[in-house]
Amino acid sequence: MRAVLAAVAAVFLVVLAARAQQPADPPGIGCVSAQNQWRREGAGMTLDQARAFLARVPRTCLGTRAAVQARIDTLSRPTTTVPPPPDPCGPANAAWPYLRRSSDRAALQAFIADTPAQCSVRGEAQARLNALPRETVSRPPPTTTTTRPPTTTATEAPRGPRAGETFRDCAECPEMVVIPAGSFTMGSPANETGRDTDEGPQRNITISRNFAVGRTEVTRGQYAAFTRASGRAAGNNCYTDRDNNGSWEQDANGTWRDPGFTQGEDHPVVCVSWEDAQAYVAWLNTQTRGGYRLLSEAEWEYAARAGTTGRFSNNGDDSQLCSIANHADTTTSYSWRNTACSDNARFTAAVVSYQRNAFGLYDMHGNVWEWTQDCYAASLDSVPSNGSAVETSSCSIRVSRGGSWSSNPQILRSASRYWISPSDRDYGLGFRVARTF
Repeated sequence: MRAVLAAVAAVFLVVLAARAQQPADPPGIGCVSAQNQWRREGAGMTLDQARAFLARVPRTCLGTRAAVQARIDTLSRPTTTVPPPPDPCGPANAAWPYLRRSSDRAALQAFIADTPAQCSVRGEAQARLNALPRETVSRPPPTTTTTRPPTTTATEAPRGPRAGETFRDCAECPEMVVIPAGSFTMGSPANETGRDTDEGPQRNITISRNFAVGRTEVTRGQYAAFTRASGRAAGNNCYTDRDNNGSWEQDANGTWRDPGFTQGEDHPVVCVSWEDAQAYVAWLNTQTRGGYRLLSEAEWEYAARAGTTGRFSNNGDDSQLCSIANHADTTTSYSWRNTACSDNARFTAAVVSYQRNAFGLYDMHGNVWEWTQDCYAASLDSVPSNGSAVETSSCSIRVSRGGSWSSNPQILRSASRYWISPSDRDYGLGFRVARTF
């Protein structure tokens, strides 16, 4: 009997030791998204799909990478099971209720152009546009102010917006900065510290026209105005670390109203999905002359770099990062924290707390992750040279940029890329808007 008990105990200890040796992912939205997609789709992936998936998993996500590698090791032949493709009309169906009664020609035309031909709401939008009288005027022209100082008296907007000017199209709209047309090199060189393989090959991008970008990330106050006007539900199941134990779990009570920590109205909104962000810009187009959207990934990097070529927009190192970015620093206990400086914020910070970049934009590094329009690809090969977004017919993951208050310096770099399921919400994830002239 003692021999049997000893044998059972030995097996139990071996199991415990094996579990203890299993690598784990660090907390944060980047690894959470990889975990979620693997749980949803991993069992149905072919060998080639699993290998391609492994190539996209960030190197820091040790637990997920180990699970994918184990699956690859056991696959003897491809499986024919394929996860169902996402609904190509989903984003348009979510946005249409906010445009259904719009008299804004530009917003309707943009919606029609962006909606696949097979979507029934495209026909509804065309019918709405055709029914509008030709003399319909959507909105009076926006007001504009000069950027320096930001508090100058508003004047009539110029016919041709000039780079550096700021404007606000409505009282509750985000303040926008006009970004100049120009060219830059997207991605990171092979010798950049912290580089990931999906940051290449480097691409020469030319943005031929001025466009506008939110001076800050969309704030809680601005998002609250949208939900009051539209009636959009807060949504739940946001990934939080409410117990501050590094678990980062889906929280049934986690919403943008309650992300697990205290925020002010001037903090960036968090716990919003890509679909939430799309609904917000669709609503914004009904309140203005239109043209609002998410940034493309190339536009985001162009705006973040603001003419620089280094790891960060101040061309500094980790010790100088706290002047421009709220991130995982000495105010946190994370093992990956930046020990070279302190930004004095434990969670999110008010949106104008740190130095702006040369284009006049705040928090392009840190504070919260920012959704972009693009579908994720494992390299920059497919990025259009004109800086427009990468879109595919089956797009199950979208790109987010910039890192957040819980990210290390590697992730805050101008070239760093992450991918997230468009339905996911995370308490370090928000967005910023752009506007086409």
